[in-house]
Parts: sequence; structure tokens; C-alpha cells
Amino acid sequence: MCWQEDGRKPLLVVNGFDRLAGPARTAGESFSGFVPLLDEGVAEGYALNYTGAQIDFDPASPFLSNDAPGHGASRADEETHLICGNTFDFVYVHGRSLAAAGRAFVSVSDEAVMAGRVDLNQYPLVDLILGEEKETGWPKAVMDSLRGKRYVAFPEELQRAVTRYLADGGNLFVSGAYIGSDLCRGKKAGHADLDFCHNVLRCRWDAGHAAARGRVESVDSLFLPLHSTWQFAQAGSDSLYGVEAPDALSAYGGSRTVLRYEENQFSAAVAYKDRCGVLVCGFPFETMYPAFQRDQFMQAVLRLLAP
Repeated sequence: MCWQEDGRKPLLVVNGFDRLAGPARTAGESFSGFVPLLDEGVAEGYALNYTGAQIDFDPASPFLSNDAPGHGASRADEETHLICGNTFDFVYVHGRSLAAAGRAFVSVSDEAVMAGRVDLNQYPLVDLILGEEKETGWPKAVMDSLRGKRYVAFPEELQRAVTRYLADGGNLFVSGAYIGSDLCRGKKAGHADLDFCHNVLRCRWDAGHAAARGRVESVDSLFLPLHSTWQFAQAGSDSLYGVEAPDALSAYGGSRTVLRYEENQFSAAVAYKDRCGVLVCGFPFETMYPAFQRDQFMQAVLRLLAP
């Protein structure tokens, strides 16, 4: 907890990014291997075993030598590099920016919120970290039917807690790469997840893999200076995990687009402020860089939602 000397209530940071997963993979008779273009996966801490993108997908390709290793061979250009994964310390990143803006904060897990151990109404703003959280199957498909899939971005219990909080006049800042896609992909009209996305978060999911250059542009001068640009990591490094598949999220239910991906003008973030407030970003806040831009961005969030 970080205390506030001026008497203002502390803000709440909720860590909802727990996911650990391998990259997307495909298995066919003549084409088999990892497909990071679809999903690079999330390493625990740092990816120490990543050697580079796979280049040989033919299961019949034999090992001949270290120069021609056959099926599964990679470019081997990442053998000496550390790639950041889920370091489970993103509350610290968000908290530093809140503290830089002069605001105190408390942090909890999303499990604590879903278990009813936290009264969200005690906090004027909830900063929900979703990172690269998304529904993920077990390594063996049989476990999906036995235990259910893991890492859903917005489980039903969390949806209910957020819905109640906003109905009571709360303010929510939520950022993550799969907020819309996890709620909306493959869902038919009338599904509860679609209703939550549209009528509570007040956004519509348009596309996944919405950008490749990691730059967003302000299109709302009430939020950030018009046409100012902001960066987030799409290629992983030893300090930031890469966001290979940010969401395009457009305005719905009275909200407005405040950021667009610079390269294609897809909507990257939407905001709503009336009796309650919501800001939804289709990329994770903690992947923004450099640090001073994260701080400036958080100041804009606070001006919008918790002045």
C-alpha cells in the first residue's frame, strides 16, 4: 500500500495477468511446429530456452548435422538473448506511474476481487491489469474437458464485480491485448460476454493482431494532446514482453475513441465518462515505453477518470 497525505482515497490496482503458456502450435502430416505469429506464448519470468523462429516445419526432415538440424530447426538468432515473459511484477510498474502522479494505491489479485474479499466501492478508480491474459487450453486437450480452460480475461465473477462497481458510479481503467477478442470471438448475439463488452465496458471488438508497429496516436484532445504518439512493445526484450496481437476496440454505447493505431487508424482505446467512467486500451499499459511516457499516460488517465 502507498499512503496519501492529502486525504484523498487510495486507488486500487488489480493484477489479473496470471497467464503462462507455450506458443501456438500446429500438427499436420507435412507441416508441424510452433506458430508464434498467432501467439508467442508467455514465459514464466524470462524465456531462457527460445532460440529463434522455427524454419523447418516438415516432420520428415531428418537431422543431418548442427548446420542442418532438420524438423524443428530455428533461425538460432536468439540463443544469447533474454526475452521477458510474465514477471508477475506489473503492479509495481503501474504503481510507479500512479505514485509519480501523486496518488496512493492499494494492490490485490483478481482472485481476491472474485472471491468478494475486496469492496471495489471503497476506491475512486480501479486499474485492472490484464496484460496477455486470455482463455488458454491445457497442453493436453483432455484436460480442457476435465478442468476447463484457464486464464480467461474476464471470468463471470469478475464481470459481476465490475458491473456492480460501475453501476454504483465507479471508474475503471483496464488494459490488455485480448480484452475484446477473449470476450467476443466466436460468440453469438445475446451471449453474456458480448453484453458485458458492449454495455459495461462500452466497446466493440473489431480485430485481433490489429497492429505491428507498436505506435498509437491521440485523436482526442480532451485525453491527450491531439496527434501525439505513444509507443508500446510489440517485440519482446529483456525488459518488456512483446504484444504480438493487440486488439482493435471501437466505441460503443456512448463511448468515444481516444487512441488509434498509427499505421492503420484502427481504434486502439475507448473512453466513457458520465456517472461512471471507463477507459479500455487494446494493448497493455505496462508495455508502454519509455517510462516517462507511461507516467504521462497515467496522468491523462487520472485526469479523465479520477481528477
